[in-house]
Order: sequence, then C-alpha cells, then structure tokens
Amino acid sequence: MYPFLLYNTWKGSNLENGLVPTEVIYNTIVNGYCRAKEMDKALSTVEQMEIHGLKPSCITFNTLISKFCDSGNMVEATEWVKKMAGRGVAPDSQTYNILIDGYGRSCQFESCFQILEEMESNGVKPHEHNN
Repeated sequence: MYPFLLYNTWKGSNLENGLVPTEVIYNTIVNGYCRAKEMDKALSTVEQMEIHGLKPSCITFNTLISKFCDSGNMVEATEWVKKMAGRGVAPDSQTYNILIDGYGRSCQFESCFQILEEMESNGVKPHEHNN
C-alpha cells in the first residue's frame, strides 16, 4: 500500500507539473511493491520508469530478480537477467550472488556452479556476503 501512496502522491502533485520521479524514487517504489508481494505493480512501475525516459539500473533489476528468487521462481528470475542484459545492463556480483542463493535454496546446485562459471567468464569477481 505504501508504494502506491508514494507513487500517487508524487504523480498527483508533480507529474502534472512536468516533474518526473528520479531513478531513486522509482527504485524505492519497485522495492516497496516487491516487499508487499505485488509483483504486477512492481513490473508496471518499471514500465512507467521507462515510459518517462529512465533506464532501469542494476539496482532495479536486482530488486526484481531477488524477489523472484525469494519466491522460488527461478525461471522468472533468469528471464529478468536476460532482460537486464537485453537492455544493456550488465549483471554485477550482487546479481550473481542473488541467483546462486536462489538456486541453492531451490536445491539446483548444478545451476549454482553454472552461475559461478558465467561470473568468471564475464570477469565478475565473487565477494563474500556478510549477514
């Protein structure tokens, strides 16, 4: 509900005046919708972001990919990695860590190793994740 209120508050007062939300505002709204498990609204927000001339960043994609992994939807997570690359945004170490974690929690260990190999071939160095 809060992302919706944030977006509508911004939309109502600012879009009519020609002001467009920044990438940070859009990413905050996407993150809120993901946390609220409202993926349709999160994806719609990404579309609105692009309509307003803003390019989704690695942060935008990682937020979506993380939520799909959290819900065990590795097919959709992988599709969003492809969309990410298709839009000229290279996966970073966080993207790969999210995927490895998702595949690990899904007991798809062969996929974990494939992601590690892809990481290496793309020159991305793994880093430790401290909780």
